[in-house]
Amino acid sequence: MERKKIYNPESDEATSVRKIFGGDPTGIFELNDIKYQWAYNLWEMMLNNSWY
Repeated sequence: MERKKIYNPESDEATSVRKIFGGDPTGIFELNDIKYQWAYNLWEMMLNNSWY
């Protein structure tokens, strides 16, 4: 059985090629540089509508 990589220092960290599943492992899950603007807008609305 082949071991999966958990970090690849030569990986491309651009938003256009980034994936959560099946991508090249960077070791960093960057949430500030987003791929989809609509997802960020939805996230902001959910945070603003939170009551806790």
